Amino acid sequence: MKAILVLCTAAACAWAQPSITPPQIGFAQDKTHLLRSVLGVAGNFQLGDPAGTEVISASFSGTLGFQKTDSALLVFDATGNVIFSADAPAGPALFAFTEKANVGLAYLLSSQALFEWSGIDLLTLPFDTDALSGKVLSIGQPSSAYAALLVQRDDGLWMLRVCLSSGAIEAARALPGMAAPAFLLSDGGILYSDADGIAVQHADGTEAHLKSRLARDKHVQQMGAGWLEARDDNGRRIAIRVQPGREQVYLLPEAGQ
Repeated sequence: MKAILVLCTAAACAWAQPSITPPQIGFAQDKTHLLRSVLGVAGNFQLGDPAGTEVISASFSGTLGFQKTDSALLVFDATGNVIFSADAPAGPALFAFTEKANVGLAYLLSSQALFEWSGIDLLTLPFDTDALSGKVLSIGQPSSAYAALLVQRDDGLWMLRVCLSSGAIEAARALPGMAAPAFLLSDGGILYSDADGIAVQHADGTEAHLKSRLARDKHVQQMGAGWLEARDDNGRRIAIRVQPGREQVYLLPEAGQ
């Protein structure tokens, strides 16, 4: 009788234990344009439930996210819940986050309009588009006063510094040796393409080189803190870990896997 009681007690304890949820890395788009949470650990990912549909572009900082559909620009929280929505023209968007968890920038490629999420509302920012002289590939927000723009010009990649209060381009510098596709990292570094594949240059000047090539017709997006989502030149979805000293490329599962 005592043995039976012990077994019953153990079974009851096991039943009462909450299910173990894998850690969340971030959010990424699948091939059907659903935005899904990415769970698991490096090299062993699984996709969670959809947090958005008909998504064209998306980005997630680890605490705050943006998603762009054909008709709207949405802001969502760490659980995937939409906390703000505004009408927007068709086409993709680029996003950036500051180190502050509750603010970020959105740039609509079709209208060349720049917006800032203040934590409460989406504010339209002044922006001198005539001074770009090229195609914007990625945006960053190194401080609350400035935006950084990575621009493809006829003579190569350029980094522009834009004053958010005036919209004026206050500085520009060429980036020799760097090629598109490219992406501005949240730590101030740059991920770019070179002859050997992908290079990750951090703000302190250190670099890591990865033997993978990016699809030239796709934008790189931030999937989570220290993680990017992209397509490789074979069309596969990949996760790029960009944390200093831990840089690596992993395959992402597709829907149904």
